[in-house]
Amino acid sequence: MGIIVCQKCNQVLDYVRDEKVTILYAVSEDHRCDQEREKDED
Repeated sequence: MGIIVCQKCNQVLDYVRDEKVTILYAVSEDHRCDQEREKDED
């Protein structure tokens, strides 16, 4: 079981059922980092 992690904020995006994959870093288009969310609220 592995995890997909955002490169920018290290938030877990998804889980993968693959024995070879432990941590996969990715930038997802539909995922928005916590830091970006906070900026929008101001």
